Amino acid sequence: MSWWIIRPCLGPKSHSTMVSPVVGSAIVPRWPFRLQSRQICGCRQLSCHGQRLNDTRTPFYVPHLPRQLGISARASASSSTGSSGRASVAILWFKHDFRLDDHPGVHQVMHSDSIDVVVPVYLFDPQIYARVVNCKDMARVLEGAVGSLAAKLKKQGGADLVVASGAWEETMPRIVDDVCSLYGTTKNNVRIVTEEECEVGWVDGLERVQSALQQETRVDTWTALMYHDYTEESFPEWLVARGSMTETYGDVVLSKEKAHTSLDDGSRLDAHHIWAEVGRVRQEQYLHTSRTDDDISYDPFVVDVSSDEDTARQCIDEYIGFRRPFSPTVDAAIRRYDTQATIDGCFPAIFLTALQLGVLSRRRIHSDAVEFISTSCEDALEMPIGGSPVAWAGWLLSSHGGACARLEKARKARAALVATELGDFHLGQAYMRHGKEVFGSKLHYWRWRGILTDYLYSPPTSEPIPNAPAIVLVHGFGAFGEHWRRNIKELAGKGFHVYAPTIPGYGRSEKHSVQYGQTLWSTFLADFISEIVTTRVVIAGNSIGGYISASVAADYPDMVAGLVLLNSAGKIDQSFTAEAAADVVRKPPPSFIVDGISRLLFTFLEGDIENQLKRLYPVRPENADEWLSQQIRRASRDPQALGVFRSVFFLPPPRPLNYLVSSLFKGPTLVLQGALDPLNDAKTRAHDIVESCPNANCILLDAGHCPHDEVPEQILLCNTLTTMFARIRESLALRIKQIQGVDDVQLRKLPATSAYLVAPVLRALASLYQTTESTRQFLYRAGIFSAHSLPAAVISVGNLTSASGKTPFVQHLAKHYWQFHGIPSLIIQLGEGKVDEAIMMENDFEGTPITVVDTANPADIKEVLMEHPSLRLVLLDNGLQHLPLMRDLDIVTLNAYSPLGNNHLRPRGSLREAPRPALGRADAVVMHHVDIAGPERVKHSMRLIEPLVPNHTLRVQTAMMPTMLRFIVPVKRTLDMSDSSDLGGLIGLSTLEDSAVVFLTGVGSPQTVEEHAKKLGALHVEGCGCHEDHHYFTSEEVHDAVDRVKALMRNPSYSHVCIMLTEKDFWRQRHFWSSVFIRYSDEIWDGGDQDLKKTKWGAYILRSELQLKSHDGRFSSESAMWSAMLRLATDHFRGRRYNM
Repeated sequence: MSWWIIRPCLGPKSHSTMVSPVVGSAIVPRWPFRLQSRQICGCRQLSCHGQRLNDTRTPFYVPHLPRQLGISARASASSSTGSSGRASVAILWFKHDFRLDDHPGVHQVMHSDSIDVVVPVYLFDPQIYARVVNCKDMARVLEGAVGSLAAKLKKQGGADLVVASGAWEETMPRIVDDVCSLYGTTKNNVRIVTEEECEVGWVDGLERVQSALQQETRVDTWTALMYHDYTEESFPEWLVARGSMTETYGDVVLSKEKAHTSLDDGSRLDAHHIWAEVGRVRQEQYLHTSRTDDDISYDPFVVDVSSDEDTARQCIDEYIGFRRPFSPTVDAAIRRYDTQATIDGCFPAIFLTALQLGVLSRRRIHSDAVEFISTSCEDALEMPIGGSPVAWAGWLLSSHGGACARLEKARKARAALVATELGDFHLGQAYMRHGKEVFGSKLHYWRWRGILTDYLYSPPTSEPIPNAPAIVLVHGFGAFGEHWRRNIKELAGKGFHVYAPTIPGYGRSEKHSVQYGQTLWSTFLADFISEIVTTRVVIAGNSIGGYISASVAADYPDMVAGLVLLNSAGKIDQSFTAEAAADVVRKPPPSFIVDGISRLLFTFLEGDIENQLKRLYPVRPENADEWLSQQIRRASRDPQALGVFRSVFFLPPPRPLNYLVSSLFKGPTLVLQGALDPLNDAKTRAHDIVESCPNANCILLDAGHCPHDEVPEQILLCNTLTTMFARIRESLALRIKQIQGVDDVQLRKLPATSAYLVAPVLRALASLYQTTESTRQFLYRAGIFSAHSLPAAVISVGNLTSASGKTPFVQHLAKHYWQFHGIPSLIIQLGEGKVDEAIMMENDFEGTPITVVDTANPADIKEVLMEHPSLRLVLLDNGLQHLPLMRDLDIVTLNAYSPLGNNHLRPRGSLREAPRPALGRADAVVMHHVDIAGPERVKHSMRLIEPLVPNHTLRVQTAMMPTMLRFIVPVKRTLDMSDSSDLGGLIGLSTLEDSAVVFLTGVGSPQTVEEHAKKLGALHVEGCGCHEDHHYFTSEEVHDAVDRVKALMRNPSYSHVCIMLTEKDFWRQRHFWSSVFIRYSDEIWDGGDQDLKKTKWGAYILRSELQLKSHDGRFSSESAMWSAMLRLATDHFRGRRYNM
């Protein structure tokens, strides 16, 4: 735990503090407010429990009374109390209320006769603020807000703000103890005054503090709501029934002579420290995505406004109209954010962050807006009588107060009035509703980038399914999270964690004037999964929620284990290409047309909600009940609800649904389609989705547009059937894998169903595959199908079976030709592993002109070669069967264990092509893994392929050799995870001597990795062969591996225990590994188990490189052989005809 004292630099004096109480709608003249009887204390350095804190980096300061009063702190406290002689102390705890203007907590403690001493405190808990500080700009905002508060406390009362860093439940009790020690009082005489909470994270944190205090210290909470009554759930009805407005307080003004400190400067809570601590929490606990926090930034003007109370108040005064005209900076910001799509969008864009951190008061803004509107409109309409045309023009157009300018100011004031009223209404509703049981789940509130919204959550109510992803349910257009009322409880009863968020702009969420659309909604959902769910999910979405779910799955595939689409929105376009879509620009219609159409549609739907819903529920119209109609109508009556309709006209052209599902996500997708959907031809649409998405399965349901609410039992039945089919598929996949690994003799030893039922089917499919492949090759040889010619020499490296070392061989060739010939290569990644292997090679070749692309489109490849004329050599990775590209040299890599697999083609075996034609056209054959296979096995393999290989073909033997370990979690945990590479330093292979190794690897040849670890001295190796090639690991799988590490660490036989990955595994999920291992590093080291601390542990990446073991005997050296191959490819390229 760390402690600071904020010692602000005082700026020029601010304007005099005034307050405008509002009773009902009447405006009372402003009156000065000055405190005379209370004081906020200064600070001095103090020992903690009789000892100086050993954290010399950040000293701790707690308050003391002014020395110039002539008495000690204890004496002063004692003299100001009753007969008990105990000082009554109030700890004024600031959390996200960084202001003194209109602060009920400050007003409460300063006007309480029972409080003698006030201690202002701010506690920085990275765990809590991680949801607020989502980027470096927000860290600067938080630093400025705390500093601004400290400056005002110092300036107006001579007080120093006490700042502590650490978990709230640990830090606050220590502050209470030290305050009691300083003032000679008891915990019962100390009260904590802080704002009441209703948002997830803040509520839990406050409850943990109250639990840690053990009811010895009272916690008083306050709210800054504008009204007393929030029982009405509809905004228009609330406006009528809300009653009178609560009192608005002004700044606290203290006499300077009552507080004085003379302290040495302490360390500051600066943005760098904030971001380092918050970034650590976000990396350790949140689900990492391909989008990093560095992708988020804020307008510098917004950062300045949100960082300082005085600046924010001056800006809001100018915005509302008390200062005129607009300054250039404010005018530029207004013009920047007031767009055709977001009318008056400048208010949330500029002030939402300041409101989120409590730098500004909603009540103050509302009060000032009411005052300005009531006066400016009257003044604007006072026309000059008998004036000249010049006077009339001045009255109308003057920017310093003409009618047009004042009406524009009044419009801005009205926008501020509506936004603050709506925000206050939703906050009041949140105070009343958070934590309630709703449809078998609990209701929570979450503030996302300043926008308050709700979500339902239900933990498993039966035995949790091991390693099961969470389920996130996404509602459709006009609906809300509770629309899944008939599904949440049932899914939780099957062992799942279930979440149902309300998307911004719908339901009970705040509806600000922002640019709604797929970008905002998919970003919201991705952040919700990352920060709230924090584990991989299956997303199920209905209507527009289905399209949003597909967008998240496409953009953040590491987060999504599966996708379920229920009558999803989104067009189907199989001709779509991202390149062509980038050139399409949609021009929206004029604003008056947008407004007219939106209002007509909105009015029509709002007036006929019941009938429209029953139309969407054709099978069970009774399920479209009165409650659902009332909730949709209630949400539609919120101000700015029309903005969601308007946003449709200004959205960029959406990506097709089939492109998101099949081209980007590629994961398992289930389409549950209500066949009676009145909004489209549901059956044809379902067919089109399945036809264009090979990874999608479809089930037609006897339902309309919302099958989850209309026929929930069919959804649950589909869930059961899908689970059953998934298990059958897994069982069948296991049988197929067993069959592919044996020859015909060994096949007879397998179960009868495998040998006599599954194997014959696979054999028939293999015959069909061979016929198709042979026909395709014939068509290319005959010139009926033409191969594209590239403007560079092309060397193709391919294989017949997996785990043959083709990608390491491509890396070896590219390095050799660059280092010894000065020829940079263009590597084209093809096939199944193009994602992880391309990323791995890009990292390996960083700093060289070697380029890696993962496209098979000849036009794209030619464009890259044209842009980089220095690339004179093309290497095709996995190019043996890729006939559309013409090549000048063919290299075939084989696995020395079993070069021809089980001698059967796919799917009966593992051969991708018949061996004879493939090896017959090979210019070189590479036998890989010869070190693991051993001499006898290598000789046998060479004899096996010799009859199939022409005499001119080169014979090469290679092996993978470990070179170094690179740590993810170091032994002494000195890794700086802010390193953009996500990797630590290099260490020697001797680390593995006398060690135990738990592998997390999904590679094609796991047995070679295991053998390498044993050869390096590992006494125990496990985990190899448990996962398929290109496997994506989950947090649960890592957790199981960590449990194995803990168990092995208790064995004294091992000097070191580690989790091991290959480079391919790391780069496949590079954002995932670093965050998850740092989390488990803390768990293992800080778990309190002394047995664990006796053994070193770490998580490492095993780096290996391909080495040549034997070159063709017709060449004197390896270098001569590679040179001959390059010359052969170049000569062939020069001899063939090239057509652009």
